[in-house]
Amino acid sequence: MRLSRLIAIAGSLLAASSCGGSSRTDQDTVLDSGVSTDAMADSSDSEANVDAGADATSEASTPDASSVWAVAAQMPQARAGHTSALVGGAVIVAAGGDSFQSLVDALSYDPTAGSWTPAKDMPTARGGHCAVVLPDGRLLIAGGIPVGGMFTSPTAATEIFDPKKQDWAPPGSGMNQPRHSHECALLPGGAVLAAGGFVQAPPLPVATASTEVFEPSKGWTMVAPMLSERIGHTATSLPDGRVLIAGGADKTQQFLATAEVFDPKSGGFIATGSLAVPRAEHRAVALQDGNVLVVGGWSSLTDPLYDAELYDPAQGTWSAAGSMAVARTVMTVTLLPSGKVLVIGGNDAQGPVASAELFDPSLSSWSSAGAMAVARADHAAALLPSGQVLVTGGWTTGVPSPTNSAELFDPSAL
Repeated sequence: MRLSRLIAIAGSLLAASSCGGSSRTDQDTVLDSGVSTDAMADSSDSEANVDAGADATSEASTPDASSVWAVAAQMPQARAGHTSALVGGAVIVAAGGDSFQSLVDALSYDPTAGSWTPAKDMPTARGGHCAVVLPDGRLLIAGGIPVGGMFTSPTAATEIFDPKKQDWAPPGSGMNQPRHSHECALLPGGAVLAAGGFVQAPPLPVATASTEVFEPSKGWTMVAPMLSERIGHTATSLPDGRVLIAGGADKTQQFLATAEVFDPKSGGFIATGSLAVPRAEHRAVALQDGNVLVVGGWSSLTDPLYDAELYDPAQGTWSAAGSMAVARTVMTVTLLPSGKVLVIGGNDAQGPVASAELFDPSLSSWSSAGAMAVARADHAAALLPSGQVLVTGGWTTGVPSPTNSAELFDPSAL
């Protein structure tokens, strides 16, 4: 099994994983030996159907990539496994990793000038962290691996970037459970849920079911654990304040189709409908109608998924949402002002891809969104005030290190 976020922080495994050929190998070291043949058999029929469906999916004519995509200014430092977010009118790119270590630096991109400037260094280097923009406009960064790759201890350190002061500040205390490759989601009132991820249990890290909630006035508080340990899952804020947790893998390395919902009022989790296909390292985004779109991911040892599913929070059920033209994992998904969802890059069965696709919820259909100049996976994407999308970094093909390239997607050119 492959869990992509480890790539950016897995020490010497990073170099081997990005040299082209098959997808990254560091996740396999941790997880592949434990995936049951039953789990693989259960998913095989679904994957066959998905593959057949992908061939039958009709696409609009491919847009002119030269008009849809434009090369942006390069970052001063190459990275993968980083985060990016629009904060105070600028995109803050934080930490991530190069071939052998996590980074401490942060960068600021000015959408008007189209240029990069250094932001204040973070107090703690990290990769595999989570980042959430708080309602007051500050940026919360939590957890991750500070140095030395996946076999070292994760950090509990938490910092908040204040765009007015252009500085980082600790919010009183760190997380109660050091973790990396976890998921975070915004809760009502500016609180943040951190769920699952890897915790250190020598000789290898293991998945955890533990969760905790950050409140700006109180710091971190442990809450009820999830119903299953999870890594490679998604956490998506719902319109009613709850959080949907979907898929991933448990501590026995089983792929999961199960999903559960966190209720901040009770502080606990309840089971909800299961995905049609077990998947890990997929991506999820809340749509304008309140439904949640889940795309791609891994469901076997060999191939990523083409298919997508829609979750209806009112019914607690999933339905099919068509198939992408390219199977992928470790991609980014961005909700555009039009209500469409942009899926960018990621890994197919051979490695990073440059293609992008659009999902139209009104038609439940997929179409091409051109291709980037650089194939990339484990990159980051941020929606700009103009409606453009800034894509940064990630692992690319043919080299044992991430890229410092950046590109802009312009939906008005479609």
